[in-house]
Amino acid sequence: MALKNNMDKVLNFIKNNIIIIIYSLIELVICILLLLNIVNKEYILDYSLIIINFIMSVIIFVLFKNKFNMYIMLGMFFTCLADYNLIVLGENREIGVLFFTFAQISYMFALRINKKELLIRLIIITVLEVASLIICKDLYSFLVFITMMYLGLFIANIIFGFIKKNNIIFLIGMISYLLCDICVGVSGFELFDGTQTAVILGNLIYYFYLPGLFLMIIGTYIKSKKEKLCKNI
Repeated sequence: MALKNNMDKVLNFIKNNIIIIIYSLIELVICILLLLNIVNKEYILDYSLIIINFIMSVIIFVLFKNKFNMYIMLGMFFTCLADYNLIVLGENREIGVLFFTFAQISYMFALRINKKELLIRLIIITVLEVASLIICKDLYSFLVFITMMYLGLFIANIIFGFIKKNNIIFLIGMISYLLCDICVGVSGFELFDGTQTAVILGNLIYYFYLPGLFLMIIGTYIKSKKEKLCKNI
């Protein structure tokens, strides 16, 4: 009897969460293919994961219509545009980072900011811009400027997200995502060109990026599922 009850619970769980299970399995298969390095054009698999995350964010929004999911979907859309420039085209870094900045603005609205938080974000961005100007000197460029803006928004989103205890799984995903961006920034910046640090961090990019996006989607789904259950009680 106990075994039958457990089997019923498992089958019921699968039935109620079939979409997220299928999504997770697809992500797992593609990640394994990337790790095994058996595909010639890896960038196609890389970008397919980004597209799948966006599609999943659309599905979550359709299933659980609310503003949080709408902004997450919008953020994932901008991420697709950013990675199209950086992964598929392999150029247009300024445009890519600009779209990533729009993604963070979308996540900022998802966290429901107020005027005080907006002011703190502006202060963080200003500090980063001044610090980068001092450190980079002649290497300071529009790319550095927009990157610091993006980084400031990203850091603030994580900080305020944890302060508000707003979807911890989603925020852990954002931290992994941020670590990926740090790897990208260091490995691709002229200041570190040709160094061992750039090589090591360059190899770690997707080990942070793909789990980060996955956890952001999973966190969004779990949050939406819990809210729906609470409404039905």
